[in-house]
Amino acid sequence: MEIGEDPVALVIVAPMAPVMSERAVRTDLESSISKPYMARAMATPDMEHPDGTLDHEARGLSVLQQHGYIPSLLLPVYIDNIHKGKHPSDSGTYDTKGRYMPVNFENMFSKFGKTSQDKLTLRELWNMTEGNRVAWDGLILNKLEWGVVYIISRDDEGYLSKEVIRGVFDGSLFDNLSRKNSSKGKKMM
Repeated sequence: MEIGEDPVALVIVAPMAPVMSERAVRTDLESSISKPYMARAMATPDMEHPDGTLDHEARGLSVLQQHGYIPSLLLPVYIDNIHKGKHPSDSGTYDTKGRYMPVNFENMFSKFGKTSQDKLTLRELWNMTEGNRVAWDGLILNKLEWGVVYIISRDDEGYLSKEVIRGVFDGSLFDNLSRKNSSKGKKMM
């Protein structure tokens, strides 16, 4: 099969579709991530971490299952059929089988990160949930999910970093918050 040379085949913005220029996709992913279009089963690579979170053990679970390996009284996640919980208005970062899609993760920032390319403001998170919304799906719960993540994980300047958001997708955010909170408890004693 011959690779095409038609420049129209690689255009990412149609002049008559303004939403495409407002939410441009990245074209440089292959400079850092090997095969960014390929779904990943156990790792969450991004431009800054091409191998995913190195200190987060996958334990043979898919990235979507890794969130709830040890049951918790706080927001337990049951992993057997978690991929069936995917909803139409999500970011597309997981495919329908629960595999991580690096290209869609990076597109969250290129499309909606107007202040910075590696973090999102609350307004940009809102715009992301609106931009991904399909009809009535995602009207409330999607915003609530991201709002909770924003409240518990924003930095001092009010941003949600790319690293934190990647941690949501591979489960490492919750491990990190648990370690952080347990060390706070030890300091109080």
